[in-house]
Amino acid sequence: MVATGDRRSAPFLAAVLVLLVAVVVLLVTACTGRPETANRAPVVPTLVPSTTSAVPSPNPDPASDPDSTFDPAGPLTGDEVAWLDGVTTLGKKMDKVLTDSPANVTPSVMRSLAQQLSGCARALNRLGPPTERLKVIQALANKGCSAYEKGSRCFATAASVGIPLSGSAAARKQDKALDCGFAAQGKGLLPFTEAAAEGLNLKMVPS
Repeated sequence: MVATGDRRSAPFLAAVLVLLVAVVVLLVTACTGRPETANRAPVVPTLVPSTTSAVPSPNPDPASDPDSTFDPAGPLTGDEVAWLDGVTTLGKKMDKVLTDSPANVTPSVMRSLAQQLSGCARALNRLGPPTERLKVIQALANKGCSAYEKGSRCFATAASVGIPLSGSAAARKQDKALDCGFAAQGKGLLPFTEAAAEGLNLKMVPS
């Protein structure tokens, strides 16, 4: 029969043996370096040339790009057609302000007309700059807007008089201002009509 003391000492001796082996391995590794890496050749990074090329940014206005194949004598671009349509719409809107004005022109109506006509130039500028061949149309539209905005100032003057006594100096001043305001209908509409005709001619250029 094996003694109890011998059973307890066997695992202890095995543990000591394992510990001694581990110490020896650590000592050898400390002296010679890690076995798995001691003889490994250094890794030299390899530069891989990029195969992607820079993508040029699109030019939204071909007429302003000196390297573009844009033909100023060719058919209109989509942006040019949209710009022309915007000018035509603006001219109709300004004319409608006066054609739809009430028959009874009170100071309140005068102020409303002044406010609506005053926005012509701002609306034209919101369309953005035209291409070179559309600048003649821009000049006509600017002329029309100048007439409408002059009418706006005249309506504002008429509204400032209020409700004058008939035959008074104030009434004459208001009548003169109203004549000036409504005269903008013809003076403003004519340049816009010419602009629309010029635009139509450009749209008819064959593709």
